[in-house]
Amino acid sequence: MRSQESHGMLTVADLFAQPDNAGVLLYLKLRRPEDARHFEAGTDGSPFDEGGQIFFHRYGRSVPAAFRYSLELSNLLAHERTARIFALHEGRFTIALRQDVARGNLDLCGRLRGETLDGPVDLTLLGPGWVLFGADGDEEAAEAFLGAYKLAGE
Repeated sequence: MRSQESHGMLTVADLFAQPDNAGVLLYLKLRRPEDARHFEAGTDGSPFDEGGQIFFHRYGRSVPAAFRYSLELSNLLAHERTARIFALHEGRFTIALRQDVARGNLDLCGRLRGETLDGPVDLTLLGPGWVLFGADGDEEAAEAFLGAYKLAGE
């Protein structure tokens, strides 16, 4: 679902062109690419954002670095071939992951409403297939992120 044939980074237009991203974009209050005031592809995350560093470098370490994004005030991971967003980080440490509930690790995940280090959150706008993410350790988290990455490529 890419607008370009190259293996380069996705654009904000690519993310909008993927229909499966509609819930994420709705949650971020973005209706069209022009509404995005901040977009950075291939981001390394701010060194002052501990949650973002964990999201990208520990949990998402198996995802190619070029497909890490900052959109508005959130961090995203998207599959390079399908442009499907499969992980979202915002605030101090609120993380949502797209999973196939039938195959997912439900012991690692919960509903889209709950408590995080940011307080009470409601991520229900993300839609079906998304879960509020939590894991006991980095290895479990990295496996779950790798599974979500593979699923996003299907």
